[in-house]
Amino acid sequence: MTGEVNTLAGYLGDEVAGEVVACGRERGWTARVPARPWRSHGYTGAVVALLNVTGPAGVQKMILKVVPPAAVVPAPERAGDPYDTAARDCPAVFRAHLVMKAQPPWPTTRGGLLVFQKLAGDDVLACRSLDQLPYRQLVDVSRLIGRALLLDWNVDGLNHNTGAYAGSPPTYAEFLRQALSDPLSRRKSMHRYAEDHALAPDRVRAIRFPDGTICPNPLYLVFHQSPLDRLRLDVLTGHSHGDLHLRNVVVPDLGGGRPALDQFQLVDLDTYRRHRSLAADPVFLLMSAMAEWLPNVPGRRWDAVRNAILHPARTDAADPPVDIARAVYGATVRAIRGLDSGLTGDWPAQFLLTTLATALSFTTFAGLGPTLRAWFFRLAAECGRSVISALNEPIPEDAISMGEMFR
Repeated sequence: MTGEVNTLAGYLGDEVAGEVVACGRERGWTARVPARPWRSHGYTGAVVALLNVTGPAGVQKMILKVVPPAAVVPAPERAGDPYDTAARDCPAVFRAHLVMKAQPPWPTTRGGLLVFQKLAGDDVLACRSLDQLPYRQLVDVSRLIGRALLLDWNVDGLNHNTGAYAGSPPTYAEFLRQALSDPLSRRKSMHRYAEDHALAPDRVRAIRFPDGTICPNPLYLVFHQSPLDRLRLDVLTGHSHGDLHLRNVVVPDLGGGRPALDQFQLVDLDTYRRHRSLAADPVFLLMSAMAEWLPNVPGRRWDAVRNAILHPARTDAADPPVDIARAVYGATVRAIRGLDSGLTGDWPAQFLLTTLATALSFTTFAGLGPTLRAWFFRLAAECGRSVISALNEPIPEDAISMGEMFR
């Protein structure tokens, strides 16, 4: 190994360092470890690191994201470069909220991807991701983001049933299958979770939790002659990030604990889509906040947190993380109502179904641990119960009992 690789290897690991050096040699630049190193980790196993890159145009700081093979979106599913598409699509009013790429990505020999991004706020060390904010500031910025995603990023107007829906209203079950297409098909992690907990939808239609609550198996609602295939919904669609967890949003720090919340920036646009359900981003942000803050909440209050998500308009508590559910949902409802386009009635069902799907997807994140994953599964199940009740559909009577972990 060269001295160049050796230096990077201590920072990035041997394999990634070799890929970075190979990319630099082909493109005519050299990467070095900055004097103030910075690294972070994502939910999917991605590693993010700050690099100094010196080329023909001089030195530039970049953020390197190392995407593992399992998290790479297959080429047939990528409609061109998502960063380029996002840049073309973005209205001027929202452009300052997006962090774009510094140069094209580099496919690795093992099937992963190196993504080179510009710095948020021109100084990553002077920014904080949302998981680093005090709770009250997280609630405030989540409210700002919820509104901006709908009204500013989609300032040219919302759409109905565009993109994957091809202009036709999907059934409730089709909507869930589309929302869950990644964990259901590409990594198969949803199927593994179902099998590990004896929840296969072709055998288990309903479940009984330790407190006696009976819910439909949320996986049954997605598959196997689901009763949710009998009703359709108009889906509000538009520009969407697609992986909007707390670490993918940063705010500049003005010093003295004063983050500039209204200058938030979205990073890692590799999952950007021009047309996606507009509930996907705010709900994913909300579920990410739950994953971050729920471990700090006594177990006896976990039911109250779940109820706040299921019924955000009825929640008046102001303790974490209950009120963030009201903040996110309320911001999106007010944004849609403010358009005065008659679309408000479409939103509650879309938001609830998206919560069901996103909670199910969080059960596949092994890093959350078994107890938190079980909490997300029960949230998905209770979302299903609410949907079934609203449709006046009966819950199947052949419920199986769940273990204490699913309290």
